[in-house]
Amino acid sequence: MDTPTRDDRHRWDSLAGHVWPMPSLYIYGNKDPVIIPAYLNHIESCFRSVDVASIDAGHFVNEEQPEEVAARLSEWLDS
Repeated sequence: MDTPTRDDRHRWDSLAGHVWPMPSLYIYGNKDPVIIPAYLNHIESCFRSVDVASIDAGHFVNEEQPEEVAARLSEWLDS
């Protein structure tokens, strides 16, 4: 049986070159030690249309800054 790490790698490898067609919003915390800004270097090549928002939070943005996440999402949905 494959380990979760191998399963994840296989899944991500199978998505190489895929472009997601739906409009997308990516909200990340600028204090996140796990998902660092460098991971976003090629995000535009993964989505046909993507907006990226940074907020003052760590990894769990929706728990740390729920009002700001909701506001950003509402603004994005209204645009």
